[in-house]
Amino acid sequence: MSDGSNTETTSRQSTFLVGVLILPIIGLFIARQFMANDWLELFTGIYLLSVITLLLPSAKGVFKYLTLTLILLSVIFLLNEGATFDVWIESVSINHTLVALFISVPFLGVPIKSKEYLEALKQVYIRYMQNPNVFFFLTQSFTHFMAIILNVGSVSIFYQLGGANPYVQSARRLSTPLMRGFATALIWSPFFAAMALVTTYLQIEWANSVPFLLGFVILSFLASSLLEWRMNFKTADKEEVAAGTENAEEVKGTVPLQKRKLIELASFLVMIIVSLLVLEKVTSMSMVTLVIFLSFLFPMFWLTIKKRFRRFVLEAIRYATVTVPLLKKEVLLFLVAGLFSGAVAQTGFGDWIAGVLNHMYGGYVSVSLFIILTVIVASLIGFHPIMLITVYVTSLEPSAIHLSTMYFAVLLLGAWGIATSISPMTGVSHLLAHEMKEKVVNISLRWNLGYGILSLGLLLTYMVILHETGLI
Repeated sequence: MSDGSNTETTSRQSTFLVGVLILPIIGLFIARQFMANDWLELFTGIYLLSVITLLLPSAKGVFKYLTLTLILLSVIFLLNEGATFDVWIESVSINHTLVALFISVPFLGVPIKSKEYLEALKQVYIRYMQNPNVFFFLTQSFTHFMAIILNVGSVSIFYQLGGANPYVQSARRLSTPLMRGFATALIWSPFFAAMALVTTYLQIEWANSVPFLLGFVILSFLASSLLEWRMNFKTADKEEVAAGTENAEEVKGTVPLQKRKLIELASFLVMIIVSLLVLEKVTSMSMVTLVIFLSFLFPMFWLTIKKRFRRFVLEAIRYATVTVPLLKKEVLLFLVAGLFSGAVAQTGFGDWIAGVLNHMYGGYVSVSLFIILTVIVASLIGFHPIMLITVYVTSLEPSAIHLSTMYFAVLLLGAWGIATSISPMTGVSHLLAHEMKEKVVNISLRWNLGYGILSLGLLLTYMVILHETGLI
C-alpha cells in the first residue's frame, strides 16, 4: 500500500512539474508581443530549448525516434551551414506562437463542457436523429462547430453522445462524421495551430481568409453528406437502422428538449467568433494574441455572469495541474518541428524546391497538386502535417512559385484538413480507434479514403476557379 501511495505521489509531482515547465511559454509569448528586446528573445530561445531537453525523455515508441531524428537532422543542417548562435535561437523559437496557442485554447472550452449543455445536446440526439442521414449530417455539424473551440475535445464529447443514440449502432457511421467534422474545422478555425502557423508566417489576416476557406469547407460538407447518402442505400445499413427504431416514439416521448440551454450554447460560440473578428479589425494585436486573451478572459466573463466564479477557479486549477501536462507530447512535437524547419531554411531548400516546382509541366495546377499530395502522403507514412507545412511556410516564398499569398494559405490549410481526415497517424484517429476498439486504419483511411480522394479533387478544382476568376 505504501509503495502504491509513493508511486502515485511521485506521479502527481511529476505532472505538476510538467505543468510548471510548460505554462511560462504563454507568458513569454505575450511578453514578446509587447516588448522588443534582444535579451528577451535570447531568454525565450534558451527556455524553449530547455523545454525540449526536459520533455524529450518522456517521448515513447515511434514518436521518440522520430523526434530524435528531427533534432539530429536539425543539428547537422545548422552546423553544416555554419549557423550563428542567433540563428539557433531563432530556429528553436519558430513555433513558439503555435505552442502558446495550443496550450491556451483548451481553457476556452470550460463553459461548453458544463453538464447542462451536454445533457441538452444528448436530448437532441435521442429525439431527432432516428434517420441515418440526419444523424450523420448533424453529428458532423455539431463536431465541426464545437471543434472550432474545443479542438479534439469535441470528438470525445460527440462520441459519447452519439454512442447514446438508440437508433444507430455502427462504428463506421459514428466515426466518419466525427473525423470529417473535426478535420474541416481545422481548415478555418482561428483556435487551431494550423491557422496560427499559416497566418503568422504568410502574414495574412484570418478575417480576410475566412470567406475562401469556408467555401471549401461547405464543398467538403456537401461531398461528405452525398457519399454517406449513397452509402445508406446498402441493405445492411437499412436493416441496422430499422432494428433500432422500433421504440423510437416511446423514447422521444420521455425526453424533454432544453431549448434555452441550446440557445445559450449557440450564443457562446457565436459571441467568441464575432468578438475575434471585430477585435482583429479594430486592434493592432495579432490573431494569436487575441485568441490567447479570449481563451482566459471569455470563460471568466461567462461564468461570472452566470454566478459560477467558484467553478472558474476550480477549472483554472485543473487546467494548470491536469490539462496542460497532458499536452507535453504536442508541445515537444511543435517545438522540434519548428527547430527542424528553421534548420531546413538555412540549407537553401526553398530555392531548390521553387526551382523544381517552376519547371513542372502544367503550371500552377501541377504545383498545387504536388503540394497537396506531399502533405497527404507524408501524413499517411507517419509525419504530422505540421512538419511539412512548417517547412513550406518558412522556406518557400509563394511569389517564387507564381502563387499569391492567400492562394498558398488556402491551399495549405485545405491539404492539412484532408490529410487529417484520412491519416492513421493523427491523434483524433487513435482516440476513436481506442474508444471504439477498432483498427485505426479502418477509422481513418478505409472509411474515409473515398471522401479524401473526392475532397482532393474538389480542393484542386476550387483553387483553379478562385485563381482563374482573379479572386486570389
